[in-house]
Amino acid sequence: MQYILAKQRLMPKIISSKLSSNNKKLNHRTDYFRIKEYIDNFLNGNNQNRFIVMHG
Repeated sequence: MQYILAKQRLMPKIISSKLSSNNKKLNHRTDYFRIKEYIDNFLNGNNQNRFIVMHG
């Protein structure tokens, strides 16, 4: 569990480096941010969205 929490803390830094080039923001996929929000809410105790189904 500690490993997962440590990796989760690093994600914003990794994401920001992947979503910008020469200090210019690149386009992002809304699905990623929607899923991230569901996971963050679940980890914070809101368990309404327990299943995430992704197609192909």
